[in-house]
Amino acid sequence: MPILPEKKHILQWLRKNLLAVLFCLLLGIISAASFYSTEKSYITHTAIDNQGSDNVNHFETDFSGSIFGKFTFLNVNGAMRKLLGQREMNGIVRLNNDYLALPTDPVDESTLAANAASLGNLNRALTERGIPLLYVATPFKVSPRNPELPIGVADSTNENMDVLLEHVRAEGVSCLDLREAFNQNNIDPYNYFYRTDHHWNTRGGFYAYTQLVPQLESMMDTKIDSTLTDLSNYTITTYPSWHLGSYGQRTGQFFAGVDDFELIEPNFDTQIDRYYGFDYDCSGSFRDVIINTSPLQKRDLTQRLTYDATLGTSLNHFFNENASSDKKILVIGDSMVKAVNPFLILSFREVYTIDGYNPDALSESLLAQYQPDIVMIMQYPTLMYDPDYFQYVIK
Repeated sequence: MPILPEKKHILQWLRKNLLAVLFCLLLGIISAASFYSTEKSYITHTAIDNQGSDNVNHFETDFSGSIFGKFTFLNVNGAMRKLLGQREMNGIVRLNNDYLALPTDPVDESTLAANAASLGNLNRALTERGIPLLYVATPFKVSPRNPELPIGVADSTNENMDVLLEHVRAEGVSCLDLREAFNQNNIDPYNYFYRTDHHWNTRGGFYAYTQLVPQLESMMDTKIDSTLTDLSNYTITTYPSWHLGSYGQRTGQFFAGVDDFELIEPNFDTQIDRYYGFDYDCSGSFRDVIINTSPLQKRDLTQRLTYDATLGTSLNHFFNENASSDKKILVIGDSMVKAVNPFLILSFREVYTIDGYNPDALSESLLAQYQPDIVMIMQYPTLMYDPDYFQYVIK
C-alpha cells in the first residue's frame, strides 16, 4: 500500500487510492469477524469437550482452516483481481473466454521419448499375450486451435503432447488423440470443460466415449448398440452453480464464476454388478452402483468433490450381463476416466479400472485372472511429464 503523504494532500491521495483503502478496510472487517467467529467456536468447544492442552492445536487448525475466513478472503481477492482486469491468481490463468487454466512449460524431448518407449515395451509384452493396447490422449483445457491465452501468457502442453504421440506411434502403439475429436463438427471444445476445473464435464466425458467406441469396436471386433451413443436416450439433470473445481478452489467463486453440474443417466433399465477387485460388493441400477449422489444433496462451494466423488465410484470392477458387447476392458486411468467409465460399463460385459497413479497394479496375476480383451490407458495430459506414471512392468 502506498506511503501516506503529507496532510494537505490527504484528500487527493484518498481519491487516487480509494480502491486500495476500501479493500484493506474490507479485509480488516473480514479478519476480525473470522477471528471472533472461530474464537467463539473454540471457547464453546473448550467448555464442552475440556480437552486441555490439545485445544491450542484445535484453535490453530480451526482458524487456519475456517471456511468463513479462508474462503471469504479468497473470494474477495478473486473479485478484486477480476475487477482490476488481472488474468492471473495463485498460478491460475483466466483465459480470454474466462475459463481457468494452468499453462505448462516445454518438456525435454528425452523425457517424452523415454515415456513413449515404456509404452512400447508394454505394448510388446501385451501383444505376446494376445492383448491389444490403446493409448488415449485426452484434450488439455487450452485448445490447440483456439488457445484463448491472454497476451504475454504461453502454454506448451499441446506441443509437448504432439511430441509424445509422435514417439508413441513410432513405438507401434495404437493411439487415439481426442483433441482432434473435440475439434470436429464445429464443436467449441471449451463447452466440454468446466470453467473452474481441469476436468472435462460430463458432456465432455460422454462425447469422449462416443469417439472411443469406433476405435474399441475395431480393435476388438465387436459392436456396440447405437442407442448407447445417442445422448437422447439419457436423462440429464442439472445442478445450477454447483461445482467450484480445482482451479476455482485457488481463485474463489468470483474470479471466473461457478460451474453447473450435469448428471447424465440412462433412461432405460440397467442391472449391474460391482466388485472391489474380484470380491463381490453389490448389484443394482446404474445410479445404485455407479453414481454417488451424496455430493448432490447439498451445495458446498468450499470443496471440489462434486465431479470426483459423484463419478469416482465408476473406477472399480463392474459386470454388466446385459451389455451389447461381451468384451472385457482393462482401463488404466486417472480422474479423467471418471466421466467416461459409466458409459463404458453400459456398453461392455466387464470393465476393470486400475488407478493410473499406480502402474504397478498391472500384474501378471491380474491379466491371468481377468483376461482382458484390451488394455486402454487414459491420462490427464500433464502426466506425460512424469516417468513414474509410465513404469509399466508386467510381473
